[in-house]
Amino acid sequence: MRHRAGLVLLGLLGALAALAAGRGTATAGAPTAAAGPAALDGAESAAAAALRGGDLRRALAALEPGGGGEPRGARAQLLLGLAAHEQGQEAEAARWLAAAGDDAAAAEGLSDWRLLALGEAAFSLGQLGPARDAHARLLAELPASPLRARARVRLVETLTAAGSLAEALAAAEAGRAEALAGEPAAHLETAAWELAGRLGQSEARRAAARRLLALAPLEAARLQVVDALRGEGGDWLRQLRPDELLVRAGSLLALDLAPSALETLDAVPDEQRGLRWYELRGAALGAAARPEEAYALLASVRAD
Repeated sequence: MRHRAGLVLLGLLGALAALAAGRGTATAGAPTAAAGPAALDGAESAAAAALRGGDLRRALAALEPGGGGEPRGARAQLLLGLAAHEQGQEAEAARWLAAAGDDAAAAEGLSDWRLLALGEAAFSLGQLGPARDAHARLLAELPASPLRARARVRLVETLTAAGSLAEALAAAEAGRAEALAGEPAAHLETAAWELAGRLGQSEARRAAARRLLALAPLEAARLQVVDALRGEGGDWLRQLRPDELLVRAGSLLALDLAPSALETLDAVPDEQRGLRWYELRGAALGAAARPEEAYALLASVRAD
């Protein structure tokens, strides 16, 4: 999150600097930067320049030259709160982001960033209630935010730390409805696997095992999740649905494990082998240095 927050913060600072620079270049018929709520005064411009240089203390001094210790105005509090979180100064981040309030963040298009940073700062300070509330609000109020996956991971971590295991498991499982992929999905399914084990919920554990085998084969191997499926009898691969097998094959190909991908594809029933199956098998055969078989497979598809 630190790197991504830094990119957003730099973008905000760039916009602030552009507003400051544009004050003297506005045409007579156009509104000047000073006319809108985003306009900067000299102190805010100096603070933006200080933040670009990573000097949080100088930025605060510019915003509160009287030495009061608190940045003036909600926009300044938002800016410094995000900068403090970026630099790991979580007590300052939590205080300033809370003081900035919702309206300033919404005006800058940073409501999700504020809530995520506020939640992470609170968690680092051991304030689990505020951390939970911030992440839960992001998920409840901002359905289009690209930060939802990160917020869900943080919410599950916070609920687990608070001992609310059943609620944490429900939050992890709810991520499946959002079609998450990559590291966040693997993290949530790992959490679901572990939480279900602690709660003694065998069916929930089997569901997490199937998801891990599909989305994160290496993590599934580390956790030995197949043990939860072997109890159902037969080959554990046969316990996966056709769509899960296809996802697993794609995951294995991304890991350069073509032989394992081919083994997985062989487990898909004949009647369930659609275009995606042929695409994956052709790619796996090519990656396994079996080009003649790949060509024959694709030729059979064209013939059909």
